[in-house]
Amino acid sequence: MEEYKQTNMINRAKKLFKVSLIIFMCSFYNTINAQQKTITGVITDDTNMPIPGVSIIIKGTTTGTQSDFDGNFTIKAAKGDTLQFSYIGMKTVSKLIEDSFELSIIMKFDAVSLDEIVVVGYGTQKKSDLISSVASVKTEEMMKVATSDVGEMLRGKAAGVRGYTWRWRSR
Repeated sequence: MEEYKQTNMINRAKKLFKVSLIIFMCSFYNTINAQQKTITGVITDDTNMPIPGVSIIIKGTTTGTQSDFDGNFTIKAAKGDTLQFSYIGMKTVSKLIEDSFELSIIMKFDAVSLDEIVVVGYGTQKKSDLISSVASVKTEEMMKVATSDVGEMLRGKAAGVRGYTWRWRSR
């Protein structure tokens, strides 16, 4: 009988421990989730036009999103996180999340960061990095030749271009 009472007390202690552990884990999970808030906002340029496709990233993480067609965005972040907004041709904007969870971001043009690029047959390169031969022919120059063959239009205007004459051969 004595042994039964001890076994029963041990089983009750195990159940109490399990229930306490479950309650602790639930409260810990709620505390962690309570820190994440949904941040919404709109991104515009200097002229108050929405900017679609802006990259929004939480600084120091890989968590991010993009703005939609109307410049709207939604992201989950904690108070104290820094959001970075970047877009080609615009200055990067950093915004610290404080008490406000609705943001209005105005991005300014950054003409200095734009470089001329040249599209080549196998990718793109900066014009300043281009070391191979590239020829440029103006459309007006090409239109002076009365032909529909592009090779003929370019002959004599770009180095290495030869006009080919296509002949129909009958057998």
